[in-house]
Formats: sequence, structure tokens, C-alpha cells
Amino acid sequence: SKDGTVRLWQLPNGRLLQTLPLDGALGQMNNQVDNQFFNQPERVAQLLWQDARWIGGTLGGTLVVGAAAPLAIQQASQAHRDGISAIALSPDRRWLATGSTDGTLKLWHWPTVTAQHQLSHGWSLSAIAFTPDGQHLISGSRDGTIEVWQIQFSVTNLP
Repeated sequence: SKDGTVRLWQLPNGRLLQTLPLDGALGQMNNQVDNQFFNQPERVAQLLWQDARWIGGTLGGTLVVGAAAPLAIQQASQAHRDGISAIALSPDRRWLATGSTDGTLKLWHWPTVTAQHQLSHGWSLSAIAFTPDGQHLISGSRDGTIEVWQIQFSVTNLP
């Protein structure tokens, strides 16, 4: 949230179960991750939930993966130069995609969260999604363009 926390809520009653201050938790991981971005306050811009893990993208470009119970960060890495504006997981759960305001897309192997490919859409990304068959990744940017990327052993941009 805007206050730099991730909160776990119980549904349907809306009871707050746990709060994780993201700034403090990322700062504690500073010794484990080789980067320079912890000097800036991190704010979560995107969240995704999968298999009792949460995946977060921050305004500073950090990709964060955490456990739900208890709410904790498992890993964090500098994924993009600018903020992460979109996150998607492929239907077969093999690929995690992140899109950034810097115009780049990254494909990560899931669940290891190992970077595999970097693509350039060219403009600040506002949305990404996998097709239901998982064979294509679609990216949309703030300039109104849409790109379709074929996902195979290699990644190619379709005309």
C-alpha cells in the first residue's frame, strides 16, 4: 500500500491477520541481495497471489516474492530500472512476467524466479497478460500500442 506495507486479510469477514512493513523487510534483506535500491523507500505497485506465495512489484523496480503464512519476504531482487507496472503468471505456471514503466518486459522461470529473457516494448507498460494456452504474452503500453510475444523455448515478437 501507499504506506509501504503488505497486509494479509481474512475473507469474507475482512479481518486483518498480519501486516508486513515492506521498507523494513527489504532493508533487512540488503545484505543478501547485491543492489543499490534499498536507499529508496519501496512501495508496492502490483501484487499477485499463487500457490500460497505472493509476488509483488514495487515502484522502485524490485520484484519481491513472499510467503503468506506467516507473511514474510522470501526473496527480493532488482528486476527493472523503473517501477514494475504489471505482473502475470502463465497458465501452466512455468513463466512469471513483469512489465515496467521503463518499457521492458522480463520473463522469469517460476517458481525459482530466475530471470530468463528481457524484451523491449519501447514504451511505459500498463498491462501484460498470457493467453489462456500460455503460448503468447500480450503487452500494452501507455502510448496505446499492443505487442504479442510468442512464448516457446525462445521468445519472438510477432508482427
